[in-house]
Amino acid sequence: YTVRYRPPPVSFQWRKDGVAIAGQTAATLHFESVSLADTGDYTVLVSGNGGSALSAIATMTVESNNSTNCLPAGLVAWWRGDGDGLDVTGAHNGELLYGTTFVPGVAGQAFHFDLSRARVNIPDSDAFKLTNSLSFEGWINVSSYAPGIIFIRGDNRGGLDPYHMSVQPSGQIHWGINTADNNFAFVQSPGAVPSGVWMHVAAVLDGATGNMGLYINGSLVSQTNTTLRPL
Repeated sequence: YTVRYRPPPVSFQWRKDGVAIAGQTAATLHFESVSLADTGDYTVLVSGNGGSALSAIATMTVESNNSTNCLPAGLVAWWRGDGDGLDVTGAHNGELLYGTTFVPGVAGQAFHFDLSRARVNIPDSDAFKLTNSLSFEGWINVSSYAPGIIFIRGDNRGGLDPYHMSVQPSGQIHWGINTADNNFAFVQSPGAVPSGVWMHVAAVLDGATGNMGLYINGSLVSQTNTTLRPL
């Protein structure tokens, strides 16, 4: 004769910091990806006919990757705004001025400018002398349509600001360049952007073709072609 052994049914319930994780009842806990919020102490409660037992604690630590090894080629600077004005490349750290603070952003924290003069000031550098192709991008949340600078390499003289992005009183996003003889080219969003929501903006100038474009949330919203280049 044959004797077959059938183990009693066993159930699993994974926990994080002592709280059951909804839907996590398999024998293993698998993460497709992780975020900083996943940091914590994990245990599994194993239950069967004879009772239940709680596993030892397994602590998972998730750290933000600030390595510059994965930065894209040609990157000049990257300010995360995550609690400081530091440039990820380490070359162009900014100074917080006139009441600049921080609020929750898309990822981590973000700069908060709630006064007319609040800003992050970055010392000028030869690296910013971009006179041909260039691009810059970021996440913004417009709180009002009071005119305000988003990003600028500026000059104390009238005009002569090599490149800049701003919010117009109309609520439109403006992206422009100035030449050494103070001629300018620009594009603007076709209408007012929404306020109170996060959106991704990107400004590009292709020096080879003269195409100058403004992108919002990955879509090209305005484009022109120009022979002008930033001073």
